[in-house]
Amino acid sequence: MTTRTEVQNNGLRRRSLASLVGLVAVLSMVTGCGCSATPPPVHSDPTVAVIRHVVAEANTFGGGGNPFSRVVIAPKRLNGTNLSSSTKAAINAQLRDLGRIEVSTAKIRDGEAAIRVGAVVQTARGVNIEADLYCGNVCGQSATFTLARGAGGGWRVTGTSGAISVS
Repeated sequence: MTTRTEVQNNGLRRRSLASLVGLVAVLSMVTGCGCSATPPPVHSDPTVAVIRHVVAEANTFGGGGNPFSRVVIAPKRLNGTNLSSSTKAAINAQLRDLGRIEVSTAKIRDGEAAIRVGAVVQTARGVNIEADLYCGNVCGQSATFTLARGAGGGWRVTGTSGAISVS
């Protein structure tokens, strides 16, 4: 036979367990587990960091990845000097996850984009690099990006400097 006290204790235990489960669920949502968080890529070359930023984050379509079927990187900088062989190799090696990206003089078609980058300009806090994005009659963007070395030594875009053009 079950006494009234035992019934009350069982009910209290069930409510306590339900409260504990609810608390754990709320704390998990608030703090996040970080299980699927991917650390941002570390780039050995600041030009590569700018290209990733322009293609995947600052692409006038709201970021969130590469919206283009192909991205063509001009082999010459805006000042007319050639991209170094190490920069070209870093583009090929470190931007594979963004889809079809190539260094060439090929013309772009609908759904594709062309990027031209400027010289790497040293500043007191890192470097500045101008970058122009052109995607035909659909969009365009020009900005000078500021970069700094991260804790691991790789380059990361930290903001912009000066005027920004977007169409």
